[in-house]
Amino acid sequence: MNDDAFATDAAETELGRKATVLMGSNVLKNKRGQLLLTNDRILFTDQRLDPTLAGGVGGALAGAVAEGLQRMRKEKPPLMDVPLSDVTSVAHAKKTTVRDILVIGAGDKEYRFSEGYEALGASLIRALTERHGRTAIEDGPGSWQVSD
Repeated sequence: MNDDAFATDAAETELGRKATVLMGSNVLKNKRGQLLLTNDRILFTDQRLDPTLAGGVGGALAGAVAEGLQRMRKEKPPLMDVPLSDVTSVAHAKKTTVRDILVIGAGDKEYRFSEGYEALGASLIRALTERHGRTAIEDGPGSWQVSD
């Protein structure tokens, strides 16, 4: 990633990607997938089938079938597509079992991702402040409130 991606006139560019788990107590509880951060939005696409795991358990044929099914699913829209202009807070949370939780507030919704803050937190704050001209006020250690 270069500094040009944070310019206000740059095209949408990927800033980071992390394999993670969307945590929560709703229908999307503990969905495994990919969290993608661009300079304009945050996307999460679930991964229902793991070809490597299927291949290890069921052999080469099971792995090939799982890979084909997952490839067909990739044409579906992401479960989460949040513009950075909607983000109201960013925080780093820790639990006993998960030490690196990225918490993103967008309006009245909150999204929690395991193992996402260390990989994407700094780029997310930088994109919010530099590219989108938003103000990120530190609200405690590893916690920011974001406003226009």
